[in-house]
Amino acid sequence: MTYLQATFEDKLELNSSFTKYSFELKNPHYLPFKAGQFVKIKISDNLEQEYFIFSSPDIDHGFEILIDQTVTGLSVDFFTNLSFGSVIDFTGPSGDFVIDYDSDAELILIGTGVGVSPLYSMVQELLQVKRIEKKITLFWGLDNLDQLFMTEDWQDLIESFPNFSFHPVMANALPEWSLCRGNVLDCLNVHEINADSDFYICTDNETGEKIKNLCLTNGVKEDQLRIINYT
Repeated sequence: MTYLQATFEDKLELNSSFTKYSFELKNPHYLPFKAGQFVKIKISDNLEQEYFIFSSPDIDHGFEILIDQTVTGLSVDFFTNLSFGSVIDFTGPSGDFVIDYDSDAELILIGTGVGVSPLYSMVQELLQVKRIEKKITLFWGLDNLDQLFMTEDWQDLIESFPNFSFHPVMANALPEWSLCRGNVLDCLNVHEINADSDFYICTDNETGEKIKNLCLTNGVKEDQLRIINYT
């Protein structure tokens, strides 16, 4: 197998749960990709792991990925021990979990935890690159407020693009939390969902199935659902 290569340039600990890793391409120097795609990184001789690209497709000289630090295992250890300037081997970009730009339907993006990675890339592509004006709504389920990150970035997107709505959902919300609480399904039940929308869903398998069943029960057609799991 022929691997591509990238250099580990930077990491940003967004909070105790999530860390963003940034890589600059070495070979090749440019790598076009679509929001929602992933790269497969060589962790060891016997292990390769898929990671959704977190960054915007507008940046084609490198890529960012989001690591859930609460998960244990060889892959997390690999990134934790990675030295700045180290070169990684990878393949990609791959995957067809990408926006259908031939559809005029409004977009509903649903993610939990690290599943926000491809959805954030999609939001960047839709709003800042292609300047799409149709309604776009993002629901993001988290355990608690401490896991929420980039609050200023989300607020800037909301203020800059009136067609964009953002709903963070806290499973273990404090009493003063005024937005959605419980799991992401609870939030979907609260908000009126347009059954004619296109849905892009990135969650664990169990949650994805529950969201799918909820959507189908509410009149959404199966071909409007694009579901991918991160575990």
